[in-house]
Amino acid sequence: MAINQVIPCPVCNGSIPFDTKQLLMGAKFTCPTCGAGIGLAIENKSVVEETMEKLQMLKDFSKK
Repeated sequence: MAINQVIPCPVCNGSIPFDTKQLLMGAKFTCPTCGAGIGLAIENKSVVEETMEKLQMLKDFSKK
């Protein structure tokens, strides 16, 4: 698994490393500091997928 992002822990404000593809596939990630877990709620999956697709399109466009 390639960890390419971090998110602030909602409990201790530490950094939780996560992989966006794994997150979209339903993986859960754990804070290495306090053990709190995060995951993507099923009702938010489509919004996150759409946002990631738009971000990729912007990255591709900026390379031209």
